[in-house]
Order: sequence, then C-alpha cells, then structure tokens
Amino acid sequence: MNNPTVPDQQPMLVHPSRCKRPKLLHFGRVLAAVLLLVLVGGCATYRPRNAPPQSEEAFIQMPGFNQEVRTWGDVENAAFRRSIADAFAREIAATASADTNTSPVYCDILAISGGAANGAYGAGFLTGWSQTGKRPKFKIVTGISTGALMAPFAFLGEEYDGLMSALYTNVSTREIFLFRMIDLLGLFTRDHVANTRPLRQLVYNSYDEYLIERVAAEHRRGRRLFVGTTALDAQRPVIWDMGAIAASGHPRRSTLFREILLASSAIPVAFPPVYLDVEANGRKFDEMHVDGGLINQVFIYDAVWDALKAMSKEANRPIQARLFVIRNNHLTADWQEVPARVVPIAKRSLSTIVKSNSYGDLFRLYTRTRDHGAQFYLTSIPQDFTLDRKEEFDRETMRALYRRGFEEANQPDGPPWIERFDGPPGGLEVYHPTPSQTTPPQPSKRSPSSNSKKRP
Repeated sequence: MNNPTVPDQQPMLVHPSRCKRPKLLHFGRVLAAVLLLVLVGGCATYRPRNAPPQSEEAFIQMPGFNQEVRTWGDVENAAFRRSIADAFAREIAATASADTNTSPVYCDILAISGGAANGAYGAGFLTGWSQTGKRPKFKIVTGISTGALMAPFAFLGEEYDGLMSALYTNVSTREIFLFRMIDLLGLFTRDHVANTRPLRQLVYNSYDEYLIERVAAEHRRGRRLFVGTTALDAQRPVIWDMGAIAASGHPRRSTLFREILLASSAIPVAFPPVYLDVEANGRKFDEMHVDGGLINQVFIYDAVWDALKAMSKEANRPIQARLFVIRNNHLTADWQEVPARVVPIAKRSLSTIVKSNSYGDLFRLYTRTRDHGAQFYLTSIPQDFTLDRKEEFDRETMRALYRRGFEEANQPDGPPWIERFDGPPGGLEVYHPTPSQTTPPQPSKRSPSSNSKKRP
C-alpha cells in the first residue's frame, strides 16, 4: 500500500495582497457598524436585473453556443440526449469487430457530490485510487459545488491528481474568500457578503487553456463532463455540458467554462452569484446562477440511462454501466453540540437540511441505477473521522481528510464500496473486494438486513 503524500507546494495558487487577516474590532466600532447598517438600509442601491421571465424559460440559449451546452435538469432536452447517444454510439463503434460484436460495452460513470472543504476526501480518494492502477477511465463525470471544481481533474485522469491534491491540501480560508466586518454593509447594497476574488483568481489560473482544450479533445472522443448549477430566479437545476462548451470554438468558451465552475460553487449570500448573458426569442436577459447543491448534492442526468438503453437495443449489444459516487461528507448523522448563538444555529440548520436532501439524491441514484441493470458503488467520509476545524477551510483538517480518502482507496484489493443504499442509518451494504478481483462484481443479491429501511 502506498502512503499518501500531501503536496508541500502550491502550483498555480494565488495569494492576493489583501489576504491578511483583519484585526478584531473594538466593541464600539462593531456598534458603529451596526448603526451604519440601519442607516444605509434606507438608501441602498441594488444591481439592476433583467431576469428572463418564466414564459421564456423553454427558449433560453447561450448566445453563440448551440443547444447542446445546457439543459434544464428537470426536463428532457432532445439536443442533450442526442449528444449523449452520440457518445455511446462512438464507444460501440470503437469496440466493434467481427468477433466481439456481441460482447458487452462497459460504461463507467463518476458522480462527485458537494461538500466545500470536505472535497479533500474526494481528492484523496481519487488520487489513492489512481495509485492502485485500477481507477477506470470514466465515460461520464458529473460534479456539483466542490464536486464541480474536482470534476474536470477526475475527467482528465491521474495526470491532474497533483494539481487537484494541491488545491485541496494547500489552501486555507483566505485563499478562498475574505471577510471583514464592514462587508456586512453588503447585506443592503450588494448580492453577497464575502470577497471571493481569491477563489476567482484560483479558478482562472488553475483551469487554464491547456486543461480546457484537453476537455474539448476528450469530448470529441465521445466522453462527457457535466456540471450542475441552480438558476435561482427559476428555482431549477441547470446541467452544463462542459466538453461541448470547451469544444465549441466560441471566443468566450474558456470564460464560460470557468464562470460555470464558480457558479456551481457560489454559496448564496456569502459568495456572489454568477450572472450569465442569455437570449430567448431574440431578447437578452441576465440569468442568476448559484451553488448547484441547493437543488442536488449529486446527480446523473436521466437521459443518460435512457440513451444507454436505446443504444444497447439499436446496436444489439449489452452495455454494462457502473456508477461510482463520491460523497464528500459523512453518510449518516453526526452528533455535535451546537452553541446557543445565531450563527452556529444557522450553520448547523443549513447543514442538516443539505444532509437530509442528499439522502433523497443518493436514493434516487441508487434506484435508477438498479432499475436499469447497472451497478452502484458509493464511498463517503468514514463516520469515525471527526471534522474538527478551526475555520471554514482549515488546512490541517483538509490534509487529514485527504489522507483518509487516500487510504480508503489505496488498498491492495481496491476500495471498500457501499453497494446498496436504501437510506440511512440502515440499508448500507458494504462490499470488500477479494484479492482476485480487479473490478467490482455484479451487485450483491443478498437480502436487506433486518434493520434496513424498505423502499417506499
């Protein structure tokens, strides 16, 4: 077993000159700031909006891009479905021969969840998995929030493990965002509170032209990279085909690629929304996008399963799909004493809502996977790992989490997988591979344990 190596350098990371920690403010200055908030609230100015009306939702397009670059995540998009079907058709054509035209075509899919700083677990897991030599080349990769930032690296393979590892082990809160007490004025005058210029610089430097061109090249070969955001005006999920954007040839393809990554990880109120220029029936609008995790913590576009079934029937060849899910959080409830203060209560309440919603996402993925005869494999932060951090992006906690993820994946017999999810706390069936198995087996046929939740 290899030992995890935490990078000791920061390739392509940015340290803005304004990243110094603010000094603690005297109580009198805090009181003055609060009074100023009250006074400013009466004469605040706001960013003008030209949001697309609900009647135009079905016609929204990105100017200069084709219809394959985006879709509403809650409806079927014909152009998106054709793109996915084309990807599978290329896979079948590439593997077709006189003596193998009845052999199955294997399709490995990776879905990476949100989790903010907890993404260090996924980064460590993917890196450790690479070093076993058994990590698949994924046909489709999806990401939400921190998973969106990780997805391009996972899509391009172990060549990018080093940069991905550095991003999740060598940054701290001030390399992501800055916050000063005076920034509370933003509650009345702006659409966010924290200064996320460090994160913006980090994204623009790390996802460079070479990386984007690599994504485009893989898209042309029939692989797909999807990222999810939330269109806040519409309260609907949007799925972006990042490969189609990268391969579009549009002069603003790189900017849109990076802005979508920022949008998917834009925590509402704290981080600024991303406003995208869109068109509908010849009219121009600005569409507000925020963290994709507001609606889905992890996702697979349903058209993927439909396209798999259709292509298998058309080619008269079985397609064996395997879905791997990296959950960048604990899977079950973790007890924590909550201080009797507004901010800790708000944070704990939000994390509870997110965790509860994630169970529905995972259950939906599990049932859809099994309904289509595919295999389901899930990993999450082990319950015995304590998330004890001093700040939002605590470097030491992230490094420890990275090591734990690395160790979970970098086992001689392969990672232990949860292959059954009927909902926590019961219903979790863990698969431990045997030395002779280099790939996951067919899903277990064992009956649910007595404490497993039944399917509703």
